Parts: sequence; structure tokens; C-alpha cells
Amino acid sequence: MTDAEEHIQAARRLYNHKVESLNSTIDTFPGNLVNQLAKRERAAFYEAESQQRNNPHINW
Repeated sequence: MTDAEEHIQAARRLYNHKVESLNSTIDTFPGNLVNQLAKRERAAFYEAESQQRNNPHINW
């Protein structure tokens, strides 16, 4: 169970890192010119809702 949680956390960190990189590219020159033409928008970071942050109850 702990191993799965660690993999999920790692995937969230990787996703948020990629979103940060994409948003930086969209915001800085010359990427901002290209992205305006392509009509790309900033991506949202992953943030778990309060219900999702609680440990799940698993029936074995």
C-alpha cells in the first residue's frame, strides 16, 4: 500500500513539474509568440481535493 502511494506521489510531482515547464514556455519569449498563434493556454497544476487527501478505506 505504501509503495503504491509513493508511486502516486511521484506521478503527481512529475505532472506538476511538466505543467510548470509548459507554463514557463507559454509565458516567456519566443514561446509566447508561438503559443499565442497556436492558441495554447496555461495548464492547471494537479491538486487533490480535501476528500482525496484522506487515506482511503480498503476492504480486504
